[in-house]
Formats: sequence, C-alpha cells, structure tokens
Amino acid sequence: KADVSIDGIDGSNSINLAGSLTINGTLDIEKGDLWLATDNSSGHDIAYEIGKNGKLIIGGKVFGNQSQAGTAKARLTGGGQLWLEDSGHIFQDLDASRNAIIFQTGARVVFAQANTQYLPKGITFPDVSIRGGGNKRLQDDTQINGTLRLEGGFLVLGSYDLTMGSSASILGGSSLSYVKTNGTGVLKQRVGSSITTFPVGNSSYNPAKLFNTLAAGSDWYSIRVQDAILEEGEQGQAIVSEAIDRSWIIEEDVNGGSDLYIELQWNQSEELEGFERQNCHITQWLDGGWEQMATDPASGSGPFRQQVEGVEELSIFSVKSAALLPIELSYFRAST
Repeated sequence: KADVSIDGIDGSNSINLAGSLTINGTLDIEKGDLWLATDNSSGHDIAYEIGKNGKLIIGGKVFGNQSQAGTAKARLTGGGQLWLEDSGHIFQDLDASRNAIIFQTGARVVFAQANTQYLPKGITFPDVSIRGGGNKRLQDDTQINGTLRLEGGFLVLGSYDLTMGSSASILGGSSLSYVKTNGTGVLKQRVGSSITTFPVGNSSYNPAKLFNTLAAGSDWYSIRVQDAILEEGEQGQAIVSEAIDRSWIIEEDVNGGSDLYIELQWNQSEELEGFERQNCHITQWLDGGWEQMATDPASGSGPFRQQVEGVEELSIFSVKSAALLPIELSYFRAST
C-alpha cells in the first residue's frame, strides 16, 4: 500500500505496464503518460485495478491498447479515484473493442488541471469532481450516475447534453464553478417533489431551482441559459429595457402533468435600463408573447431571485418589470 511517484526525470516521461497492477495507495505519474498495453504473444487480457483506498494521479494521458492483442482495462472499485492533472486525459487512442475503463459505484474521476480538459466520449461516469479552474469540455452527450462536485472551473456543454442519472446529485455551484450552457447543450435532471438545483449559466452564474407538487409526480427537465431576452422568445431583436438580459429555456421529456415551482437567479449587472427590482415578475413566452404574471419584490441582496408557482407548460422564462398601465382620461377640455 505504499505510495509511488514517477516524475519522468530519466527522459522516458511515461510508464508502460504490461501485466496486472493493483493500486491501494497512490500512484502519481506527475508529468508522464500511463499506457494500458500488453505485448504478450498469446494476447492475454490485462487489468489495472485502483482499489478502495487507491488514487491514480495522471499528469499526462492514459493510452489504450490500440492495435494490440487482448484487452486492457482499468477498473476503479468503489472509493477508487482517478485524478487527471496537468494535461491529464483519458484514452488518447481509444479502441472500443480492446479498451475499457470500468467504474464501480463510488469511484471518482477528478478533472483537476487549470487549462482546458476534455471529458472523453463513450464513458458513463460515476462521481466526477470539477476543480483547478479552467474549462472542462464535453465532446459528446454525457451521463453522470453519481455525484457531480463543482469545486472550481466550468463544465462547458457546447452542443452536447449532460444528463444526471435518476439517483445522481450535484454539489456546489457558484460564480467560480458551474455548468456552462454556451450552446444548444442542456443540463438534464429528474425533478420530483423536492427542490432540484440546476447550477447553470452562460457568461455568468444564473442557476434555476425547480420542484413539482406531489400530485404532479416527477419528470425529466432540461435547462439552458442564453445571455439575452428576445422579443420573439428564441429569435428576434433583444429587449433592451425593463427586464434582465437572461433567458432560461426549460423543457420536459413528457409534456403535460407538471405543476412546477420555478426560481430564477440573476446579478445586478444583468438588469437592463428601467428594470424595477421591487416590482418585477417571472415572465414566460406563451402563445406568441411574453406573459405578465403577478409582481413581487425580488428576494436577495445580490444576487437576486424571483419565483413563480403552478407552471403547467414549459417554454422560455425570464424576469421583467411590471408594464405601466395606460392612463384613462375622465375629462378633456380644449381651448382655442
């Protein structure tokens, strides 16, 4: 169970293992690569197991068993941790027929470098930690079945969706670490009768909270944020006054049957000219227009929040001030 550190100072800058290896302490490859490979003539399978108390720290890349006989598998048991630091990345050369990373419940993958990292394709993750600052980018639709920990840096969706499994959860979420919906990709979670937080935003942190009444049951909901409120919902000119310049696009898998509470959060810098924080409401794009709802003062001292209950249809949501009512003239006199 002793710890091992490999720094590549001999110039090879990598470790090539061809056999079985169990790690119950810490194997720290500070700058080099880990090759999951076998060159035995019989083509036997090989396996690398990170045990319950094990930690594998990769400063380079994990290379798969490309163009070689046999399979090469890295297996993380419950509690095992794979840390990707520096330029750490999983499977630079992935051959799906020969290579696999197997995660048991409780295993954890930590994306910890300060520069951009990419979540690999084709992997359903257990627990994931986002830390170290910088962007961690999806390369395909991705699912996390355990806990997503937002501890520093941004999980950038682009055009891909991030789905949290039915028993998954998200911890953290702040202006320093959130799910960045900078394209068409959405954060998708199952929402029932308890509050579910969607720690999302685009250029800034604009989370949403949802829950359904007991009678409505549960459903899968998807959210992304765009940095504008548009005259025609998802198109048209940007509205430039008496609103905040954010919109939340909220969808559900099965239309109908919702009875949602929705809470939206924004920052003072996102309030447009003429917006009155003490007289505002959540507005929804319905039937070709922005619907006006009952007004209330926003809550919070910065950031600010507004909420609405009883939402049955999903579409685009934002926050606006109450429209001024027209003045009725009861008497008019003209003189010449």
